[in-house]
Amino acid sequence: MTTTTTTSFAAADEISPSNVNDDNMTLAKHHYHTAAPIPTSLSPADVIEALHDHNNALSLQALTTGHSPIDTLDPQIRKDTFWYPPDIHPIQGYSVTEVITYMPYFSWGRYNLTFPTNFQNTPNGLKTRADASGVILRAEFRVLRGDSAESVVDGEGAGLGDVEFVLVEDVEVQCSWYMMPFVRSKMEAAHADICRKVVEKVIMEKTMASVAKQAAIEKNKSRADTPTSVGSQPHSIQIHSQSSTPTRTRYSMEGGKPVRITSPNTPTTPAKMDSSFRVELPVLPDSPLEEAEEERLAQSSSSRIDTPDTTPEEKPEKDVVVLEAAPLPDKITYK
Repeated sequence: MTTTTTTSFAAADEISPSNVNDDNMTLAKHHYHTAAPIPTSLSPADVIEALHDHNNALSLQALTTGHSPIDTLDPQIRKDTFWYPPDIHPIQGYSVTEVITYMPYFSWGRYNLTFPTNFQNTPNGLKTRADASGVILRAEFRVLRGDSAESVVDGEGAGLGDVEFVLVEDVEVQCSWYMMPFVRSKMEAAHADICRKVVEKVIMEKTMASVAKQAAIEKNKSRADTPTSVGSQPHSIQIHSQSSTPTRTRYSMEGGKPVRITSPNTPTTPAKMDSSFRVELPVLPDSPLEEAEEERLAQSSSSRIDTPDTTPEEKPEKDVVVLEAAPLPDKITYK
């Protein structure tokens, strides 16, 4: 990162009266330049996009403590020739609060200063203007090639080595001559590392996005490569009961133990429950249950005695004794 400063004085009649409170005093101008290299891992579009997010430029300054957008724009500020045509590149205003310290080591030696600041997005970066109590500060951020003719003439690549792109900031501050030493020190403290901070923030955001993307890819890959365990699959189990026909009921396996999912209409009283049932789990291919199922079938086939189904004979009816009485005579005589 490199910095250059120049200070000049101008008569009050050379400055627009709208820029200062008193047009009869001598004004001083101070120019400040700073630059930071852009690594090859970042493209110029990444840095320009970060500059177009005005929160970055506002929050990365050392003196700024808060800001809020404003809708109104002073017509005199709009007429400043510093801007690109506002009809093509709109200007956005903010109310910025900074902490100004004039007596260090004392809490009462500082105060909050609130002033309007305007931002304009440009094709190569950003333009800003701040107006605070007779102090006017204009700053321009640009992304330039390190070997361009403009950067060589302005010294924008000096001290940065052989870099492809650089982020530069040119600052111009004007105020009364007796306030210049104080204003200059505060301005340089606020803008000294802002270019480097912008580049570092873009690097951090790109790194975090890359790490999050790689973590999502690894997570999806591990899910695809991990086989689904047998105990976590839902099974359809067939229940054979001695007193009812075979029924197929839905089960979910938890830890290898079947847990029955009952319906509200299922009888739960001991008198209505039939505990004599046999549960058959479906044997999945290449699973530990396959060998156990084959062994069980082999044992049951060797020990089972096949008996033909026979129908019990009907018992004969019991013998019935029939008593026959003698016929009665036609006439009965009494003696």
